[in-house]
Amino acid sequence: MAHSARLFFQIELRCVFFVLAAVSALSTSSLTAVHTVPLGGSIQDTIAAANPGDTVRVSSGTFTGTVSINKSLHLIGAGASSTTIEAPADFAANSAYDRPLSGFVTERPIVYAGSTFVISVLIDSLTIDGVRGGPSFAAGGSQVVAYSGILADRCSLTVRYNVIKNVLPADSSTSTWHSGKLYNGRGINVRGDSSVAVISNNTLEHINRFHIRVSATDDTLVSVPTVFPYATVTNNTIVGKGVYNGGQKGVWFNNGAWGTIQGNTISELDYTDPALEPDRSTGIIIWIGTLNPSHRSIIAFNNISSSTSINNKGIYVWGVRDTVSDNTVSGYRYGIESHESFSTAILRNVVTGGLMGILLGQETQVARVDTITIGGAPENKNTVTGQASGFEVIGGVEKPNGYAISLCFRDPLGDPFFSTVPVNAAYNDFGVSTFDSIGVRVFDRADTTMSPVLDTVVGTPFYTPKLRASVKVYLQGPYNTIVSADSMFKNMNVDPGGALQSHFTTVAIPSLAVDSINVELRNAESAASSTIRKFAPAWLMTDGTIRNFTDETKSYVEFDTTIAGSYYLVVRHRNHLAVMDSLPQNIDGSTSPAVYDFTTAQNKAYGTNPMVLMGTKYSMFAGDADANAGVGASDLVSVLGAVGLVVYTVNDMDMNGGVGASDLVLTQANVGQISQLP
Repeated sequence: MAHSARLFFQIELRCVFFVLAAVSALSTSSLTAVHTVPLGGSIQDTIAAANPGDTVRVSSGTFTGTVSINKSLHLIGAGASSTTIEAPADFAANSAYDRPLSGFVTERPIVYAGSTFVISVLIDSLTIDGVRGGPSFAAGGSQVVAYSGILADRCSLTVRYNVIKNVLPADSSTSTWHSGKLYNGRGINVRGDSSVAVISNNTLEHINRFHIRVSATDDTLVSVPTVFPYATVTNNTIVGKGVYNGGQKGVWFNNGAWGTIQGNTISELDYTDPALEPDRSTGIIIWIGTLNPSHRSIIAFNNISSSTSINNKGIYVWGVRDTVSDNTVSGYRYGIESHESFSTAILRNVVTGGLMGILLGQETQVARVDTITIGGAPENKNTVTGQASGFEVIGGVEKPNGYAISLCFRDPLGDPFFSTVPVNAAYNDFGVSTFDSIGVRVFDRADTTMSPVLDTVVGTPFYTPKLRASVKVYLQGPYNTIVSADSMFKNMNVDPGGALQSHFTTVAIPSLAVDSINVELRNAESAASSTIRKFAPAWLMTDGTIRNFTDETKSYVEFDTTIAGSYYLVVRHRNHLAVMDSLPQNIDGSTSPAVYDFTTAQNKAYGTNPMVLMGTKYSMFAGDADANAGVGASDLVSVLGAVGLVVYTVNDMDMNGGVGASDLVLTQANVGQISQLP
């Protein structure tokens, strides 16, 4: 046995040595070198001398010339504010900088990363400045090459914390659009078979056309890739050239490219040519994502703004099962457009201004069974407000705009036709609260001209704001009896470890909250036969006002129903007798509803003497510990059994955080009182 143990130990020890030796060899073989480029040195020569996997660090300063990376490498500057690579003086004219690749137009980059096989490249903490040195336009001429700040082909690419700017043609100082010429500058351009890119936390400004472009191909008929490029584009800041006829694009996934576009800020893509075609500025585009139906793109939490809405779009999607959610789009002629898309979901976006908030477009009269979802449920509602009336010419006829949602299908010639695409556009907030006003905010081509049997919209009604009510009550227990005080004590809410804080551990408690309370909405056929429709939890404040439970800045409660009308309001508290208003109130979605004040008179509450007079104000009776709608012997027994407790409890009638003699006195005084609720 001892010999076996020694043998096992020796074998185990040899295994440990073998593993350590293997780890040591692996560590030695995977070591990479760091090369530093001093000011005045050559970035290109340093890259040429580096081995695959090495890091090239570029010192502070300005380095003029183009850079080419044909191996896996990290290219890192001293910071975008410190290290600049700028286009050479002959950038516009020297074709030696061109990169002609199969399936793409020729491109002239400042920084190029690519090879015949997939390489892994990091570009970090640099400024890449085109110094407005792009190819210029002679009179009557046209641009023959595209040009870019960063061009990557067949790469596993990470681009982060860089500034890419001034990638503009030499004659772009004016806003004149040269008809028929190809303005084709790019900030970051990722293209080609199998490319995977992470583009994050960069700033791109004053780019002639495409700020960030991920492209499967330039020609879908010739060179559709075997493996479509995928990109994650997050937290970048894109600033356009401002008022400019150049049809700028923020983030463009081209011809089947796919991935995630999230958390980006895009502004000043302000196109001024009123002609609808052939071009317009657009914040985010998924272009012909239908080339590979198994891929989907996610566009979320982006902030896209424009200061003009003459002819531009915030988000344009042409794909399969794409999701457009939680974006803020403001000022664009068309806020969000789903074009020729399949099963697109447009959820929880805020779209303001422009002429159309959310637009569906289609150019082929093909029967479809997939559903486009716009909102579709209260929790997914889009908020679409502020679209101004205007006109556009379709088929030679002026058509009105100014809609929150437009379901208008047309062919390329502008002739309208009817589509079989089903649309679930239920539950969206257009800033209006009646069905008539909602109808004015929606243009449904099918609704207006064809049989309801073929209607393209399913799942109505559209969402309207929740019903809201403002109420004021006092509770007898915590009421401040000092003359003219007109307030309640908040003793349970005084200390951080007080009874209120110990009970409500998962929500924020307003500093002036006395306790939680419930407000109930009852149908108003008659007081005697009123039935509960909805109820809402809320906070009761020291001045008697009732605040929204999840947002104390709202001086009203919200009921999860959309049908405005006449209702009774009931206020319930855990150990005070409930009250109901004596007459039904008009309740709607107003954000400033009139306050119903129970405290001013006995007849403000339904029933006979339903409240107790405290000084000059009326309050709800205390003492209902067992919640049976009356005060009696069982309540006295309950309070007596709890004397001495310091805790959040129904037996604490004066709501000072503990149970004592004062709670017994309050309960005893109200024995025989009952709630007057029908």
